Amino acid sequence: MPVLIIEGSGKAADFISKGYKLSENKTSDESSIFTETFTSEMLPLAKRITTDTNVDPIKLVEQLKECLQKRKMINVFSLDDTNETLDRMIQNIIFKIRNKDNKMGTEKKIKLVNRWNRPDIAEKEIFNMEKRQDIEKIRDSLKNKDSAVSNLFRKSLVDNRKDFVTLVLKYILETKCYQQFVTENLSLLYSECMDPGGSCRAGQLLEEYIQSSKQRIWKRGDNKINTSDSENLDIINKAVMHLLGNNKLKAIAKEEHRPFTSKDPFKELFMWAVLMNRKEMAKLFWKKDRDFICAALYASSLAKKLEKTASSEGYMELTKYFADDSRYYEQLAYDVMTELYIKDKHKARQLLVQKVQRYGNTTLFELSQHNHLMKFVEHTACQTKLNIIWKGNILPYTSHAKVIVAAFVPFMIQSIMIQDRKGEYTPQIANNRYISHEQRDFPNVKSVWSSKFGIESTKMQNQTGLAEQWNEIEFHQRIKNIYYFYNSPVTKFIFSLLAYIAFLVVFSLFVLTDLHPVSEGGISYKEYIIFGWATSMMTEELRQAFVLNTALLKYITWFKFWTIFEVFMYSLFYTSVLLRLTLSGDDFFYARAMYAITLGTFILNSMQFFIVSTAIGPKVIMIGRLIFDIIFFVLIFAVFVFGFGIIYHAIMYPNSEPGYLLFKEIIYIPYWQLYGELFLDTFQGTETDCTKDPELYKNGTMTRCPEVSEINYMLLAVYTVLTHIILVNFLIAMFSHTFTRSQDNNELVWKFHRFSLVQEYYDRCLLIPPLIILSHMKRAFFFILDKCCHVSNTKQVNVFRIDMKLKEKKRIDLLEKDAVNSYSNASVSLRKYRARAISSDDGSYSHDAEHSLHDQVEKVTKEVGKLQNFLEEMKQDIKDIKSYKQRVLLVELPKGIPSGTHVPEEVPMFQQTS
Repeated sequence: MPVLIIEGSGKAADFISKGYKLSENKTSDESSIFTETFTSEMLPLAKRITTDTNVDPIKLVEQLKECLQKRKMINVFSLDDTNETLDRMIQNIIFKIRNKDNKMGTEKKIKLVNRWNRPDIAEKEIFNMEKRQDIEKIRDSLKNKDSAVSNLFRKSLVDNRKDFVTLVLKYILETKCYQQFVTENLSLLYSECMDPGGSCRAGQLLEEYIQSSKQRIWKRGDNKINTSDSENLDIINKAVMHLLGNNKLKAIAKEEHRPFTSKDPFKELFMWAVLMNRKEMAKLFWKKDRDFICAALYASSLAKKLEKTASSEGYMELTKYFADDSRYYEQLAYDVMTELYIKDKHKARQLLVQKVQRYGNTTLFELSQHNHLMKFVEHTACQTKLNIIWKGNILPYTSHAKVIVAAFVPFMIQSIMIQDRKGEYTPQIANNRYISHEQRDFPNVKSVWSSKFGIESTKMQNQTGLAEQWNEIEFHQRIKNIYYFYNSPVTKFIFSLLAYIAFLVVFSLFVLTDLHPVSEGGISYKEYIIFGWATSMMTEELRQAFVLNTALLKYITWFKFWTIFEVFMYSLFYTSVLLRLTLSGDDFFYARAMYAITLGTFILNSMQFFIVSTAIGPKVIMIGRLIFDIIFFVLIFAVFVFGFGIIYHAIMYPNSEPGYLLFKEIIYIPYWQLYGELFLDTFQGTETDCTKDPELYKNGTMTRCPEVSEINYMLLAVYTVLTHIILVNFLIAMFSHTFTRSQDNNELVWKFHRFSLVQEYYDRCLLIPPLIILSHMKRAFFFILDKCCHVSNTKQVNVFRIDMKLKEKKRIDLLEKDAVNSYSNASVSLRKYRARAISSDDGSYSHDAEHSLHDQVEKVTKEVGKLQNFLEEMKQDIKDIKSYKQRVLLVELPKGIPSGTHVPEEVPMFQQTS
């Protein structure tokens, strides 16, 4: 019968526990060792116990020795032990009794550890490689919904018991087992966590969001919540897609109204963990899955949306948790991308634009951009990829000045373009590598190979035919050079900028010199040009809004202020045209004023072109943020203006006539006083051109004289102090705070918005406004042709969304997996060092792992040379060893002793002479 002794509880318990410690056998837990001093040390304590009895202390010590012979039945718990609790000790004893001689079955063991929440017992007694047969049974039983291990795994997920989940994932490796488990239990996992009476607040948030968004998520007539497992998963899918604003980003790979069968169990468990705010558990499933960077970005996007939902639904305690989760997942994606970028820059950049089928055919760029994941977009891999797309097939170090000169001097184009080995262009060559001088000079790569390695047979070909072939390829190459140059985003940007400047010049000349009523001078040719030019620019903006994914997503991701400003600008323009055609005479002033205001808005809109500059672009974003500060300041200032304006007017001009003039006079004086115009003549009553006669100032003949009062001077003093000293300095403090707060991440925001700029000019037509209308007509023609006759135009390649071959996809998957392993094994300091090293990259891509053929051959040649030198040195070392005879000591160690262990003297040793 096992005995539990509680040390520190008094007399007999302390007596037995002390004897238990003194007789400890370090080599065996089942037997005791009694030293010569055991009796002498135990006697004082035995006498203390037997003071009130007739028991012989020596006899008591002998009885204790007999009990300690069955040491394994005695369990001692110390009240001073902080590493163990009494209930856990009792559980250990019960488990030891029930599992005596290993008689208890695996199912019963799992039920006990599940009920007690004892992963330590599970790891020691169940999930152990020494018990492989038990693990095989556990693996097979995971497929059974009612099995003990299935209940253990499900309860561990619901109760957030990470240790149990780690054990199961560590010892059950077959994906099919998890597929069956997820198929049968995923809906139950969501239901248990979303139970309003449960403890999972994140699950309750999701349930409340579904209930509050029923009318928006479900179609009309389909808003009944069904209780079947399949329908519940459909509901969750719709909720997640509604959260992310994309109908393709499903959390669960399931077709609507069809039974659910899990194909990606770890992805589905990962999504469940993200939704339930189980960050540590989500990382476990993330490591077992694939598409690691995309999964982390998806989780970050989802957590960010859940943060906003928690704030609006009243779950304020979850707001911080989901915000931390979003930053954690984004940093996770950033760190893995850093590891991947170190291993292979080309593949890392390629991964950014690769469609990820398991996540709705989205790309890493799209996920980051649409969900404002600025930290990831800032990564050097993202920025260098944008540089590659921005320059197109132009050499990366070509300055904008050279591009501008080459645009007007076409014969310079050939010297700044990247060329294919065969004299042709391909996206791979343009985007990812430089070509050596030999390849640039010779269109056929075979001639380079032969010239380098002396293959005379290739070199002795017909020189006349080769020259003709050279000339033919050179001509086609030059034509392609010109096309690729003018079609690159940077060239299109430069021409768009020049075209916009020309538009502003013509618009200014029209407004300043040639704006007459229709009845007087008619409509000039300049006005026709301006109207056509502005219309073509507006149609291009509308085309991009609806072609680049959806208008909503574009507006969210690209400088929202300028989008609203452009809508206002074009509304003003067409209002000006309407007034110009309808007004005449004195009323034509309003049309002229509207045109002037419209011209001013078009000039201000040119600030968008500054966003391309590394130096000026962040400052433009800063100006946009300061404008929001001014808006808040104006709201505060308006309170003071109206407050003091009404006081002024009530005292100085009592019983005024109601109307627009009254409103104007109320705000006129206090507004201009902010800028230093104090109107002292008005307050002192020294104006001469005014009257107090009601008939004169009511009919507008003269202005009304104010009532002079000492109160006005006092009000002026108070108002001046409040506005000039407090409000103005308050505005300066707001600007300073915004500048200081934004200075650190200003470049981060600029890099984020830069993506939309590059994408916009990549998608633009080669023609500039107003000629771009021809491209719009062509696109409209092919669109109508496709809809009516189902004759689709040749689809252009989109470098922001590429389909990768299966073989190439597997290579990138292996690299990404390797990057995750490197991330997991690296220390925090090493990750920070690598991140700093990557961030210090200048954004170039001329020294990537992908080199030209000549560079690769030279690199391999050097490595082979090093290997040959190493082999020669090794041969020499072997010869040196053979030239000497020495004694070799062979030590035979007992089994189980690790290397580096001290060898005791009793271990047998043998000597062998070499």
